[in-house]
Amino acid sequence: VEIDNNVLVATGGGTIEGTASYVQIFGNSKGRIDRAPGATDADLVLKAQTSITVTGGIGAVLPFDSLTIQSVGGQSVNLQQSVTLEEDLTVVKAGAFTIGGAVDVGGNLTITDATTVLVPGNVTVDGDLTITNATSAATSVTFAGTRTGGGKLTITNAAGTTRFVGDVLVAGASVTSTALVQVLADFTSDAGESDADADVTFTTNQINL
Repeated sequence: VEIDNNVLVATGGGTIEGTASYVQIFGNSKGRIDRAPGATDADLVLKAQTSITVTGGIGAVLPFDSLTIQSVGGQSVNLQQSVTLEEDLTVVKAGAFTIGGAVDVGGNLTITDATTVLVPGNVTVDGDLTITNATSAATSVTFAGTRTGGGKLTITNAAGTTRFVGDVLVAGASVTSTALVQVLADFTSDAGESDADADVTFTTNQINL
């Protein structure tokens, strides 16, 4: 599926699916995905057998509700600019998963079975941020910017280096990795009045603080 244009998510949402191959949303000064004016329950699913590429900003003009992404064959998912959503961003399966700009999600950010996760911009997630590798694929995770939000950070079964380059502010964290965990800036956990939820646990064979 090739869409050389912008995409508007209408009331009730919808699905863009490449049943045989890839999905690409692109174009000169195009390639954006936004809510259609006045749309409600604006949820979008991007699904492909192979790769998924979006060259424009997602929710940059008018954020929609939620976005679910699935590369059935576990190939690259490349969101080249910023992502802004009112609710959840969910990645069901991907190869290399990259967001080129900042991330601002009003709900949860959930990534399952991505071989690599690279987010060079700042990340703001009001809900929980969860990255889970449920298969044998090696997973490396890199947050190059500042990560803030009101929820908990959970990374499970990472088999590659997990790197926090910018400052991190979370309401509790659990990171499980069979490889190196690097914390290269301030890592702060604050759950407000619920101090028990603010615990931070790293389970790894090597950590660099």
